[in-house]
Amino acid sequence: MATSGSALRSPIPSPRIPGARPPAAGGSRSVDAVLRDLPSHGWTSGWIGRRDRALLVLARRAELPATAIAELTVGDIDVREGRATIRRAGAEPVVLRRTDDCLLCGPCALARWLHALDLAGSCGDGRVVASVIGRAAPLGAHSPHVCESDARTVRASDALVFPPDDRWAIAPAIRPSLPEPARPGHETRHRTAYATRMSPPAGRTHPETARPDAPAPADRPSALDGRVRALLSGLV
Repeated sequence: MATSGSALRSPIPSPRIPGARPPAAGGSRSVDAVLRDLPSHGWTSGWIGRRDRALLVLARRAELPATAIAELTVGDIDVREGRATIRRAGAEPVVLRRTDDCLLCGPCALARWLHALDLAGSCGDGRVVASVIGRAAPLGAHSPHVCESDARTVRASDALVFPPDDRWAIAPAIRPSLPEPARPGHETRHRTAYATRMSPPAGRTHPETARPDAPAPADRPSALDGRVRALLSGLV
């Protein structure tokens, strides 16, 4: 399974998650509070929320250091029968078990993110990924536990669990090429004709549509650790 190249390409940033509740003044949010708020549906909030939920589970529930999380591959995580087994070189496997509340279930969080990665790697058309996650049912405390379903089993691979080139986690201001669900043909033709009439002369670029330079690669462990701290402090 390939989850790089055209499917994913940009360091993990810190976009704000709609609906997240800010922490009390001078305080921080609990892991449970953040897990309850993170979305798992909608595009691109569902993609970012699934990623952040899995990251938080690995960092705070499995208590893995950021250096280990940055090196984890899809093949290192096995989710089945309500348990998630996380293996890493030179250390004993970490086992997370199912909790009744699906919003707080670590194995479910990992299963949903691995499924999203598998979908992105197996579909050549990004619109499929956008459609599946965008139309997913909102996650609730009593949602079905995907950690117990064989249907959610993904193919083991050496792809990173948190790819350094995840273009679908780019902040909104620099997100011009995200896939969108297909539009009816007549609407597409109308929009194309309108865009052609309104296009600026050759050699000129409108400042609002100019694409900024790609962000410089970040240190992966530091970026992941910073993301966890930002989530818990309510900064995203």
